[in-house]
Amino acid sequence: MPCVFCEIIQGNIPAWKLYEDDRALAILDHRPVQQGHAVVLPKVHIDHFIDLDDDLAAHLLRIGKNLGLRIQETLKPKRIGYAIAGFGVPHAHLHVIPMSGDHDITSSHYAEVNDGILEFSGENVPIADDQEQAALVKLLGIPRDWR
Repeated sequence: MPCVFCEIIQGNIPAWKLYEDDRALAILDHRPVQQGHAVVLPKVHIDHFIDLDDDLAAHLLRIGKNLGLRIQETLKPKRIGYAIAGFGVPHAHLHVIPMSGDHDITSSHYAEVNDGILEFSGENVPIADDQEQAALVKLLGIPRDWR
């Protein structure tokens, strides 16, 4: 099965782009944990973040930091959270998540209890509204010449 992030990078799947250069892409997450939840990914397919070379890893973190600053300026959350988990999509990526509370970096509030067992599926996280995403791109987009 093709990598969904590679498909987005190649333009085969639409995404709400916040930033793009020759090595990286930042997009709004289509199932945001919080409004403004973004994902920064390398354009080269590498499964694990720890397998990125130092320069590319630093580049992604720099984009994430500046995107976090932009989110802080515009959406005014209490904090900006960052996560590198690597379970959802086998393509290295950095989550940038606006936080208004201690647990806003997780999607645990979408968990369900079934037969006494706590279960979580990303499918429980609602897909973002297109109009809302378009407004966020205008608000949060980082100019290509940003450095």
